[in-house]
Amino acid sequence: MQEQVQSSSGKTESKICLICHKAVSSDLSKCPDDGGDLINTKQDRLIGETFANRYKILSIVGQGGMSTVYKAQHTYMERIVAVKLLHPHLVSDPVSVQRFQQEAKAAASLCHANIITVFDFGVTEDGLAFLVMDYLEGPSLGDLLDRAGAVPPDEAVDIFRQVLKGLSHAHRKGVVHRDLKPRNLVLAVDEDGTVQVKIVDFGIAKMVPQDGAESQHLTQTGEVFGSPIYMSPEQCSGQPLDLRSDIYSWGCVMFETLTGSPPFLGKNAVETMSMHVNDDPPNFKEIAPNANIPRELQDVVIGCLRKDPKKRYQNTAEILEALPVPGGIPPKQSQTGTVVMRLGDMVQNTTPNPISIRTKTPRKTKKHLVKISSRGLATTFGIAFMSLFSLIAFFPFTVEEVPGTPMQKMWWQTEMWTAGKLMELRYPGAALTILKHAVYDVSNFSGPGGKPMKNYDSELLTLTKQAEAYLLSGQTALQDETIEKIVQLDRERYDKRAIRLINDMAKSQKHVEELIASGDSLERHIGEKELNWAGQVRHIVEIARRLDANYAYGREYQLLFSASALMRRLYGDNFIGLADIYEQMADCLLNQDRVEEIGDKELYSKIKNIRLVHAKEGAKKPEEDENYIRSALHLGQWQRDRSQFAEAQINLENAVKMAEKCKKIKPDQLAEYYGSLADLYEQTKNFTEAQKHRQKAQKMCSPEAIEASVRGKH
Repeated sequence: MQEQVQSSSGKTESKICLICHKAVSSDLSKCPDDGGDLINTKQDRLIGETFANRYKILSIVGQGGMSTVYKAQHTYMERIVAVKLLHPHLVSDPVSVQRFQQEAKAAASLCHANIITVFDFGVTEDGLAFLVMDYLEGPSLGDLLDRAGAVPPDEAVDIFRQVLKGLSHAHRKGVVHRDLKPRNLVLAVDEDGTVQVKIVDFGIAKMVPQDGAESQHLTQTGEVFGSPIYMSPEQCSGQPLDLRSDIYSWGCVMFETLTGSPPFLGKNAVETMSMHVNDDPPNFKEIAPNANIPRELQDVVIGCLRKDPKKRYQNTAEILEALPVPGGIPPKQSQTGTVVMRLGDMVQNTTPNPISIRTKTPRKTKKHLVKISSRGLATTFGIAFMSLFSLIAFFPFTVEEVPGTPMQKMWWQTEMWTAGKLMELRYPGAALTILKHAVYDVSNFSGPGGKPMKNYDSELLTLTKQAEAYLLSGQTALQDETIEKIVQLDRERYDKRAIRLINDMAKSQKHVEELIASGDSLERHIGEKELNWAGQVRHIVEIARRLDANYAYGREYQLLFSASALMRRLYGDNFIGLADIYEQMADCLLNQDRVEEIGDKELYSKIKNIRLVHAKEGAKKPEEDENYIRSALHLGQWQRDRSQFAEAQINLENAVKMAEKCKKIKPDQLAEYYGSLADLYEQTKNFTEAQKHRQKAQKMCSPEAIEASVRGKH
């Protein structure tokens, strides 16, 4: 889960939710989002104190669910630095500490003018983990985009070249950032007026070729890290990553810098990630019709946004070579012929504004609000209504039958069509007038018997259109409110679906108990509709994943727990559907840092045993079943991270042997197996074997190995 940062100054009182890790007001007893228990952060006492015997804490810069960042002064050198402190309640969690240490390790291995410098890392006598880095005064690129909109191409190229140089250095050192976004690029104006860009926040960076060598607990297979708006297709699907993932993310940042909006933005994180995997990037003119972006610069951005990593630029040097040279793009001029404000002036006029790292909204472009007269609005709406009404007989609407009467749905469709046309004509103000009525109308759809009934799909579609209109009109505050309504409505939709499933499963459990109490045979009734749940597993897991995407972990766990109990009762402990349920349950517990429960329930052992039984009962041998092989890998990774080295070695070595022979496991996937085993050998001081398997992992990630895989060779 990403950290959520809350701006603060001076001494503040706040608490942290143990479920979503969000910082909330100290006067609350429960988290307002998910009802989770709260814990006091109690770090404000450090202000004015000397920390780690050499850093005088001056103020709080930002506070979040994982850490707090302080402005501090080195007591001997009088240098101003930033001290990042892991929250005390997370120090006992090995995962949080390892991720925190990973950030220090990744950043400290780098030394470049365009990358933040980390000076120190350690743990105090009181058990507080900290790292010390540059204190950067200046806004982020995200702040600049929020305030000023798109950056002129001639100025944007300077930002692009600086970031690419820093990124090139990181990649040469074997570090993949994995979270490139405007908020992680800080802009500072030097004395000569030039702007220096620094890449920050290596909290989820990876040291390659260790993509498969990291702890299962740190980055387990299929676990997704990053900010959804900027994630690569392979990152969205939980696949192994290399430097080309950063190149895709950088393409998203370049697109947003030039247009003011990211290339992909769905109604929620899941939809946005799906768009990264499936949708082509939009045309620049669709997003920024008035921007004069050179074709060669557009081509560079599109070259970074290819879905297939092999078709993207393969390294940052290629992008630098393709970018226009400094001064190659004429500066944007006003109608009087004067040069529009330079980048340095734009940065100096931008105030840093720390916001949630878990950003769910795009950067906003400030656009002119076009007004239309009441007569013009009435005429446009009337023509649209009559046109649609006359076409109903030929093009009936494909809207679900309930809820909503035919007339309600027809009227709503008319409003949506008209608003869409007005937005195409660049009249967002007029569209908003109609959309306000559409929001009201769709929320009052009728169900059977005339009773009000929610139509979530239609409501979400209407609110999404309204948010787009607010974006076009530059009303960013109202857009934020609408996006929050969309998030809450999406959460409510899947919460209700989960509750319905939980209630249905409870009825089935009661029916089972009644059958057993009557002495009847359960097998004789297993085909009845009330007990036929085998085909529902995929649906249950999908609902759980949507709850997970909305951070509704409590409801997600309740759903999965009910499903596992019922499936065991109906189909036995080795039912194959339980493997999928247990895998999602483990993810849910990890997201809540309920690590011990995973071990207590022996989830990874159960998954492996179920897949072993299923493989033996099927047509292929266990050593040929990629799902079984991966379950052995997961169990070995889990045992390794619990220091159960003897058991872990057996599972990891067997997993590697089977993976080497399994044709369905690709070279880049095989690299994870080698890396995981190498990590175990390092922890058990068998450095010879560790190095050998590291080299194998690196070889599997080479372009030659990937190309051979495409041609059908292992």
